[in-house]
Amino acid sequence: MANGYEQTYKVIVPRLQDCNFIGAAKNLGFTLLSEDALSIDFLGRTYTVTKAGVRPVDEKEVQVNILSVLVYYAISKGKGEPWYDFCLLHQFSQGLFTSKGPGTNWQTAPLRKEFGASYQHFADTAAELGLIYEGSRVPGTHTWQYRLLPKIPVKVIYYEGDDEFPCDIHILYDKTAISFLDFEPLAVLNGCFINHLAAFGKRQVGGT
Repeated sequence: MANGYEQTYKVIVPRLQDCNFIGAAKNLGFTLLSEDALSIDFLGRTYTVTKAGVRPVDEKEVQVNILSVLVYYAISKGKGEPWYDFCLLHQFSQGLFTSKGPGTNWQTAPLRKEFGASYQHFADTAAELGLIYEGSRVPGTHTWQYRLLPKIPVKVIYYEGDDEFPCDIHILYDKTAISFLDFEPLAVLNGCFINHLAAFGKRQVGGT
């Protein structure tokens, strides 16, 4: 029996039947392979999108949430360019999560577990994955930028721990991201990114 994530993918795949593939290439940054096929690079792998669904070109195993996110992105009605003005994910939730409560900070727990003891481990992993280092305006705080999807750039801010506060890692999204993905698929996208970072870190020298 399909689990909840697999069922979600099965439910949304038929929406690709009405997808304007030419428009998706123009507005969302896909590569147009034909009138009925697109290509996109996501988290270091290349995927093909057709009316039948999403598949990795390398045909290796893939998390179904990644397939679902790419379906949602392909059928997005979003247009325009990023503002490069960033905010935390919970700010898109229309009050469902707030900064006063747990927010969405629980999602970054795998990053704190993997990288919390070593900024260098995080930096090595981030650079290997293609994140761009933007510098450190405040001692112990490091900012990286990454193009998660063609129209959705993100910033990752690493706060080194000290005697008073533990390490923290924040992921900020361009404020136009909600124009391209609704909050729920945007949260799934966030989870895919976090899991990829943490899993890649485990495979690096010094990973836990």
